[in-house]
Amino acid sequence: MHFLKGLEHHLKMRRRYKTLRGIKLDVSQPEIDLFVKEQIVRGTYESEEHNLLTQLLKPEDRVLELGACIGFLSATASMICGSENVMCIEANPNLIPVIENNHYLNDISPSIVSGIADLEDNAQSTFYVGERITGSSVLERKESREILQKTVDVNRLIREFNPSFLMMDIEGAEIGLLPALNMANIRMLVIEFHPKLNGFDAVTECIKAVIEKGFALRVDQCQNKCVVLQKTSDPDHVMSTQLSHALETQEVLSQ
Repeated sequence: MHFLKGLEHHLKMRRRYKTLRGIKLDVSQPEIDLFVKEQIVRGTYESEEHNLLTQLLKPEDRVLELGACIGFLSATASMICGSENVMCIEANPNLIPVIENNHYLNDISPSIVSGIADLEDNAQSTFYVGERITGSSVLERKESREILQKTVDVNRLIREFNPSFLMMDIEGAEIGLLPALNMANIRMLVIEFHPKLNGFDAVTECIKAVIEKGFALRVDQCQNKCVVLQKTSDPDHVMSTQLSHALETQEVLSQ
């Protein structure tokens, strides 16, 4: 039995295409490393984020994704909201053709922006490409390769594209970026935090800063490192007091 399962997995790993939760992906592309390919073949790749999108996105939402990686989540959002209502940003220039190809395979064409999510346009900044594409970041990590990449002003994109839904996985850079964003017209955020990179205190302060902008934590929807925050003025908002209580408790303990 173990031999047959191993053989089946080996054959799946050799296939060029894999359909993951309705999205067709070309796993033969050399930019997709073995770790990510294994996750895709096993069906675990971006499972939490995908579940949140399918539960929380509305067909009328406009979605901005920071950190597109191979284009799986932007493809999912396009299937729900339509390509014209989805924009994604990816800092690793080697992944732009991968995203374009995966979108093409699914007959969708959301907007793709190449650059580092930042607060200004066209500044040259250091970006670290990891051995695993999911580990690339503006933060230097072990075994990463340094490149120069231009920055993209996310607040400008927010003004021009007017998203109602923001999802972000930018490997630690969310701590400095998220509190500075103009989120007046955004109703919901899905953010993957990285406490191992930033520390729990920094993550807590970042969440508090977003709450001060009129959001509340959807404790019922948070999964692992993926945090969901919803605008309190959103008609569908379900108020939760668990976060505010947790933050107050932490403040008391830290005094």
